[in-house]
Amino acid sequence: MSFIDRQLRKCGKLVSIQSRAIKPLSISSVDMSLTFTEKYAVKALVRTPRGSVLFDGAGTDQPITHIFTIKYQSGITSEDWIIYDFRRFDILDVENCSECNKIIVMRCQEKGTKEASKA
Repeated sequence: MSFIDRQLRKCGKLVSIQSRAIKPLSISSVDMSLTFTEKYAVKALVRTPRGSVLFDGAGTDQPITHIFTIKYQSGITSEDWIIYDFRRFDILDVENCSECNKIIVMRCQEKGTKEASKA
């Protein structure tokens, strides 16, 4: 059993990785809505970085509030979201550690509760 397997078994928290899609407008509605679909339910190690950590992925600085580490799952991108402890996290960056397809590190920004983040 690898080190990451032992840590996930001992300290891992259950998280949901979800994809987001814009629901098309209906005839009687003028508001677009978002739908979230679960891709994976996995255990993750959760860290909250100390100090000020910024990620510049699209030309603007975005604070990283949480870092999630999971066993490798294919198809996770920065377009996905994480649900943890009834809160929603926007994935800013996905790193496949050493390109070994064993561990993924996701740097995220907290967006609030499930309902608040839909606004």
